[in-house]
Amino acid sequence: MPRRALVALREQPSVNRVVRRLLRTSVRLGSRLLDAGEHVTQRWPVFGEERLSLAGSSFKVFGGEQDQVLSALYYGTEWESGELRAWAALAQNARIVFDVGANTGMYTLLAAASSAA
Repeated sequence: MPRRALVALREQPSVNRVVRRLLRTSVRLGSRLLDAGEHVTQRWPVFGEERLSLAGSSFKVFGGEQDQVLSALYYGTEWESGELRAWAALAQNARIVFDVGANTGMYTLLAAASSAA
């Protein structure tokens, strides 16, 4: 299938959602449908609206075509999982949190959801 056709399919929210869920299930079951989970995030990135769970918090997020962080989190490929758990634990009792970063804002969302303040 030509690359342009694949890109057009990925950009259709309903098609993208169905394929992502099949791929995520395959990755989580340890299937060898694809070489490794990390490759899934590059071959079929998350595009459109999706719900994610991080360190006990749930978020509704929107991913663009090149958002590899969101794709890694969606497919469960252990993107900074230890750091995310530690961040959530530290944010629970914090009144002020500084997130000095420039990516998708996952740490900011997680701090806001984890904070009791």
